[in-house]
Amino acid sequence: MGLEEYGFEDFKILKEDWNLYKLKDSTYLKTRIILNWIARGPQESYSFNISNVITSVLPPQNLRGNPTTKPITKQELQQTIADEDLSWTTINEDWNTYELKNGIKIHAKAVLVKVDRTTICDNNGFPIYLIQSQVITKVNVPKELRDKKISFKPSREHPTFTV
Repeated sequence: MGLEEYGFEDFKILKEDWNLYKLKDSTYLKTRIILNWIARGPQESYSFNISNVITSVLPPQNLRGNPTTKPITKQELQQTIADEDLSWTTINEDWNTYELKNGIKIHAKAVLVKVDRTTICDNNGFPIYLIQSQVITKVNVPKELRDKKISFKPSREHPTFTV
């Protein structure tokens, strides 16, 4: 019994790396996305879902504070923004690459849009940042499949496009 029986396509991870940024306040920010699944629909159509699941904040010593152990709401975080719309330098922002059995490659990466630092620290004493990013995707179809009309429809969070 394989994934195909359930309407999903198996894929290989060819490359799945961290993006790395240095924020204006000298904090390093690491982000990573993953491709969760690819589903095959009718007439050579595919849909897929990508999650921006991992963000790691590595602050300098002077920004660390008292750890917070209580749950914090998004509203509380938004009310405690200490530094809004921080600028950053991109150190590494590369495409993740996934390949289907038929040779189609899906490339995806998260791009930072906005970063705010709050006055609240996490349970490690690291400042909590509000991070907005957008996932962009591109698809490479092998020449032998280009005569077929193949469409890709990322999940709701991403725009739809046709190859």
